[in-house]
Amino acid sequence: MATQVAVQVQAALMTAPVPTATNIYPVVRWVEVPEGDFIMGSDAADLQSAVQECNRWEGNCQWDWFDNELPRRTVWLPAFKIMMYEVTNAEYAARVHAGTCAPAGRAISDSNIPYTPALFLPERPVVGVSQQDAALFCSWLGARLPTEEEWEKAARGTDGRIYPWGDRLELERANVGADDPAAVGDHPAGASPWGVHDLAGNAFEWTSSHEGNRYVLRGGSWFGFPFRARSADRGTKLEPTFANYDVGFRCAR
Repeated sequence: MATQVAVQVQAALMTAPVPTATNIYPVVRWVEVPEGDFIMGSDAADLQSAVQECNRWEGNCQWDWFDNELPRRTVWLPAFKIMMYEVTNAEYAARVHAGTCAPAGRAISDSNIPYTPALFLPERPVVGVSQQDAALFCSWLGARLPTEEEWEKAARGTDGRIYPWGDRLELERANVGADDPAAVGDHPAGASPWGVHDLAGNAFEWTSSHEGNRYVLRGGSWFGFPFRARSADRGTKLEPTFANYDVGFRCAR
């Protein structure tokens, strides 16, 4: 199945109109996150709440699934910009045409996630992209992958909220536990305090932060359990060559 998908994706991408960095860059929408402090991580009460939320969906959840979010602390960051939306299939196709990024879907690593044709519609977030190829795409735009600190500030604002919109899980605000990925920006009520979209659900997002040889993903996904869409969740770490149907990215600078 993975080989068939890769062939389908590559054929679709390589027959699409040829875009370039020059004509993509002006249409990428950037959101500026100002310098200053924000609340990062979780405390014991947050973790207890996470375990309870996890048990609603999965069962037998453990404290140590979440304790790498500790402690809840104040972090200062300089100003940065981050993409308002996740990188789309249409945008990623430009780099495939340029010849230095592999086609999306070429190395699917988890057959438990079902194939759906909606994965590769132009306005959907690009998935099936490794951390290495995501970093190459961002570099091509004169940008980079965000650190997990930047990603979390973009999602939470400065008040330490649990989700981009507040402290309660509201499923209508995010594309989680769904049948398909949604078009980027399709859940505007779930935008963060800065106006960044889809930081909960739709596609897990690569960051530049790593522990050993595994890079931290943030935000949960269309296929995943809702508790992974918490803004402080950092329980998913993958090798940089990994590619999957629910893993995408956005760039920062």
